[in-house]
Amino acid sequence: MKTSQTLVWIILGCFNVIQGAIQQVDICDVSNLDAGGVDSEGEIVSPGYPYSAPAREWTQRLCRMTITACPECYVRLNFGEIKLPKCENGSMLTGSCLPGCDFILVYDLNYPRETNQAVYARNQGSDFVSISNRVSIKFCHSVENSNAYKRFIVSYKLIEKYTLITGEHDTSSAVGYFTSPNFPRYY
Repeated sequence: MKTSQTLVWIILGCFNVIQGAIQQVDICDVSNLDAGGVDSEGEIVSPGYPYSAPAREWTQRLCRMTITACPECYVRLNFGEIKLPKCENGSMLTGSCLPGCDFILVYDLNYPRETNQAVYARNQGSDFVSISNRVSIKFCHSVENSNAYKRFIVSYKLIEKYTLITGEHDTSSAVGYFTSPNFPRYY
């Protein structure tokens, strides 16, 4: 009986130590991340972060992760640090990896065309906010740049969807119109 009490104490003790820590996840190790509920936060990192990923890690050209938040949440990403070689091959919004290019592609899974965004080193410090509770992050890395310095960290935070929409009616005119938030884009 004493052994099981000790085991319970150890598990609870570990939970208390880890409870306040921010979860850090390697984008190439986890394909589906259940990020939790409102105010949950964590970090998505390149392999080997904070160091440049070893060249042997770059045999896989594409790493992808889906972040799923609670139904009443949306996902806010912040691209805190991005150290990737410059890409010379134009637009990356095709969703496929191109030879010689290293970049991050992020989009809302429910609205891929409307939210598709390629992220490069010049986007360091920028934010991405989803429309729904599911976000896809793809990391394309080229074998051609295997010796280049590559690392990134992306912070995520789950925010409660709460929108108060108010309006007015002008009684002096019989004709008028109203639009949805973010018109003509989705909300």
